[in-house]
Amino acid sequence: MTSTGPAGGIGSALVNAVLLWAINIWPGWRAVPFLTGDVELVLGAVNASLIAGITANLLFAVVRSRGLQALGNLVVLAFGLAALIRLWDVFPL
Repeated sequence: MTSTGPAGGIGSALVNAVLLWAINIWPGWRAVPFLTGDVELVLGAVNASLIAGITANLLFAVVRSRGLQALGNLVVLAFGLAALIRLWDVFPL
């Protein structure tokens, strides 16, 4: 999650934004034939994790502080872990 510079932070935020858009808008999770309606139960946690990643990486691109990056990575990790636990809870999707 740690970027190598402002371009890395912006690039990572862009990748997360594209994933967020692809999952929720086009083509959407419903386009994947093996996923069931239970995906809606985990979508909030996955979206929160992606939004946390976008926010942290944009902040990393602007503010170059090792302490802030450590804290930001910890927050993003917590959101990701919450999404993973929710996925395990609901699986199979």
